[in-house]
Amino acid sequence: MKRIHRFLAVSGFFLASAAGCLPVAFAQNCAPPHRMRVVDLDMRPEPVLQNRMVESWRVTLRSDRNGECQTTIEILDRDQVAGAGQAVRIRPGEAVYVIPATAGYRFQGKDHCLLVRANIGGYWSPIEAQRVFCAHSRQATVWSLKE
Repeated sequence: MKRIHRFLAVSGFFLASAAGCLPVAFAQNCAPPHRMRVVDLDMRPEPVLQNRMVESWRVTLRSDRNGECQTTIEILDRDQVAGAGQAVRIRPGEAVYVIPATAGYRFQGKDHCLLVRANIGGYWSPIEAQRVFCAHSRQATVWSLKE
């Protein structure tokens, strides 16, 4: 009887794993030689009216890893954290990850160029990007990441 229970428990673990239902804690760390690249960065809402707050960021990442890995993603505006996520599982290929904006974050002043970084092995590292993502003020009342 114990063998049957053990078999069912192990079978359930593998089925959950194949379905992507395991908690983040089971994913491996995204340490090198794993390579990630930011393909796109969007914000919600888009555009943002002056004196309004950004609600969330949508980061499109491309991962060359064969399996999933775990990391934490942040969006930086110069030295200010504009968005901070909890641990996420990075999937192979291209995928979109929603990162909540930091409470109270809003655009002020001139143009804002944003950097996406990840906590890799306990150290924050910038993630290489296809292009520079800058929010520009249009008509002095609206901010947009669209070029």
